[in-house]
Amino acid sequence: MSRMGLDSGAICFRLSNKKDGTLKIFSLKLDALDDSSTCPEFISELDTGIRTQTSWTIQGSVVYVLGCSLSANEVFSIDLNRPTQGWHRCPSMLVGRMGALTASCGGKIFMMGGNDVDDKSNPNPSWAEVFDPMSNTWEAHPVSQPLEINDGYPLTFRAVDPAGQLCIVGNHAKFAIFDDYAMRWQFFGYYESESPLAGSGLFIDNTIILVYKDVLQSYHIRRKEYSVGKIMGLQALGSSDSTKEPSIFHLQGSIYDSTAGARFSLVWSDLTSSNCLRVHYTTIWAVVRQHHDFLSLEAIVDSSKSFVIDNDPDNSKHCLFGGALVVGQSTNKRKRDGANMREIFKEKLKKQVSVLQTPPVSQKLCFRIYNEDDDMSRFYHVNLSKAGITERSTHGISPKWELKTGRESSWVMHESVLYVLGGYSSSCDPSEASEHNHVFCIDTSKEDAGAGGGWSECPSMIARRSGAMAAFLKGELYVMGGDFYIPRTTFGLPLEDIETSTGLPILGAHTKSWAECFNPDSKKWSLLPLPPPPFSPSFIACDSTKLLLGDFGVLQVIEGCNKLKQVEDIPSNFPFQSHGLFMDGKILFFHKDALYSYELSTGLYYTSRIVGLESILGYQCHNCEDQPSLIYLNGSIDEPAGARFCLVWSDRRPCDCHPSNDCLHVHCTTFHAVELWDHRKKISLEASVQASESFVIVCRQDSARSCHFEGALLL
Repeated sequence: MSRMGLDSGAICFRLSNKKDGTLKIFSLKLDALDDSSTCPEFISELDTGIRTQTSWTIQGSVVYVLGCSLSANEVFSIDLNRPTQGWHRCPSMLVGRMGALTASCGGKIFMMGGNDVDDKSNPNPSWAEVFDPMSNTWEAHPVSQPLEINDGYPLTFRAVDPAGQLCIVGNHAKFAIFDDYAMRWQFFGYYESESPLAGSGLFIDNTIILVYKDVLQSYHIRRKEYSVGKIMGLQALGSSDSTKEPSIFHLQGSIYDSTAGARFSLVWSDLTSSNCLRVHYTTIWAVVRQHHDFLSLEAIVDSSKSFVIDNDPDNSKHCLFGGALVVGQSTNKRKRDGANMREIFKEKLKKQVSVLQTPPVSQKLCFRIYNEDDDMSRFYHVNLSKAGITERSTHGISPKWELKTGRESSWVMHESVLYVLGGYSSSCDPSEASEHNHVFCIDTSKEDAGAGGGWSECPSMIARRSGAMAAFLKGELYVMGGDFYIPRTTFGLPLEDIETSTGLPILGAHTKSWAECFNPDSKKWSLLPLPPPPFSPSFIACDSTKLLLGDFGVLQVIEGCNKLKQVEDIPSNFPFQSHGLFMDGKILFFHKDALYSYELSTGLYYTSRIVGLESILGYQCHNCEDQPSLIYLNGSIDEPAGARFCLVWSDRRPCDCHPSNDCLHVHCTTFHAVELWDHRKKISLEASVQASESFVIVCRQDSARSCHFEGALLL
C-alpha cells in the first residue's frame, strides 16, 4: 500500500496486548474496500509500559497515545504518512491518567478524567488538561470542572461534532458541552441514568449518537429526546468481544430525514470460529421515526467487510481492539437523492428481514369488506402459508361468503362457527331504526356453503346495536356497548321514559341494557346483571377465564360470576382500542403504529414499533381508514424464541390494473415479537416484520370508496 495520501479517506485502528503492554497501529484505505485483495496494513508497534489503559486520538495524520508507562503521564506520537520515522516522545501530561477520555477540539487535544482524585500527594488534581500541538505544551484546562467530581459518577462518554468545535462529555447522570469559540463549558442537564451512554460518539444536529454493543442510541440535547434501536443484521455478522464499544463515524445524511435517513460506519472486532482476532468495517443506515407518543430509532446493516488480523489463537486471546480513528475525510461518499436513498434503505432492510425469517406457518384467516352501495359484507378466506414479502399484490380474490349486514356489525368466531351481530344501515324513514339486532351464523368448516348460502339466522339480540364489542367467554357470547337506536319520536324524553314508550331497551349510561349474553345451547339472550361502566367500551380482549373491556386510560375485567372489576392505576393516555389479545396474563394490542404489551398483575407495559412495517411495506397510520386487526399465530413473547402474530390492515393505493386510481388493498403482515432484557438492563418489547402478502379488493371504480375493511379473524 502506498503511504502517499493516507490521510485521504482512511481509518486507523489499534490492538492492545494485555499480556506484554504492546500496542499495534493498523491503517485501512476506505476507497479500496471494493477490491477483494484490500486488507489493513500494519503501521507500527509501541511498548506502552502498561497493559490496556492508554488513551489515544488523532490530529490530521498524527496519532497520539497518551497515559503510557507506570506513571501514566507519558505521551508518544507517530505520523501515519511517515511511519518510518517511528514514534516520537511528546511532553508528558501534567497528571497521570488511565482510561481518560480524549477529544480533538479546536485544533487541540483534551484529556478529561482518568486521574485519581483520592491521591493524597495531589490534593488539587486537574480534572482535564489541554495539549497544543503548535506550541508542544500542556496546560491545565482553564475552565473549572463542569460536572461535580464528587457525585459518584466518573466520566463515561464523549462526543465531538464533525467540525471539531463542540465537545460533549458526560457520566451516568449528566453531561456538559464545551464551546471552543466561547472557550467555556456549559452544564446541560441530566438524562436517564440507566441509559448507558458510554464510549466515544458523534455530536450532529444537536444530537449525541453512540453505539452500545449492537444498539444505536441518540439523544437530542435541546429537546431532551432519547431514542434507541437495535442495528438489524449486526449480530448476524458476529458478536463483539471488545472491552470498548464499536467506533462510529458519520458518512452522510441526517437521522431526522424521514425519507433518506443517515449513513454511518462502525469499526469493531470479534473472534472467528478458530479464535483468531477479526476486525469489521460495517456501514449502517439509520433514521428516527416520530410516533404518536414516542420516538424510535431504526438501524440496518448496509454493507460489511471483515479482516483477520492475527492468525494465532494463542496470541489473539491476549489482544484487545482499542477503537478506530478517521484519518482525514472519507472520499467514499455516494451522492444520492432522498428518494433513491429511501429505496436502498428499504432493500437493505428487506434482506435483513429474510435473514431473520423463521419457517412459515400454515394458518387460515378471514377478513371482511363492507360495501356501502349494496349494504353487503363480503368475507375473504386467505392462507398464510406463504413466507417472504410479496412484491406484487394478488388480484381477483373472490369472497368465500357474503351477507347483507349493515355497517359496523360485530363479528366473532367460536370453534368453527362465525357469528355476525347488529350493525346499521342508512334509512330514509326517520321512524325506522338504522341499528339492527339481528344475528346470523355460518359453520366455516363446511366447504359446500357458497358465497350467498350457508348462513343461519339466530335469535335476535335484545337491543339494537352497531359497533358493539363481542367475545366468547366460557362458551357464551357476550355483546357490550356500541351505538344504539332512539326513534326521533322520543327526542326530548328522559332516558328512563324511552324504553317505556318504545318497548325497546336503550343503551346508555343510565340503563341496565349495556350488555347482554347469548347461550348457544339454549339459544336465548339475557341482559347481564352488571352495572354499566363509566365509558362505552372501545377495546375487548379475553382468554378462557377473563374478559377485559377498556378505553383510553380505563380497564375493567369480567370474570367468575359475571363480576365487573376496575383495574387501578392505568396511565391516563394508555390507548386500549379495538380487539386485543389476552394471554399469559398479558394484554397485547396494536394502536396507530405500535405494538403494546400490558401485564395485568403488575401494571408494567411496553411498546415497540414493528420494524419494517413502514420502511418496507409503506404502512402509514394516517392512511388507514379502519383499525388493523392483531391475530396470534404461535409462540410466546416471554420465551427467548418469541411469538408470531399477523397484523391485517388496509389502505388505498394505486394498483397495476388501475395505476391512476386508489384501490382498496388488504395486507396480511406476519411479524415476530419478543420481550427481552435490553442494553439498559430493562425489559423491552421488540418486533420486526417477517412476511407480508397484499390483496387488491376488486370492485367497480365508481364504488371503490364505498368499500371498507372491517377486521380479520383466525379460522
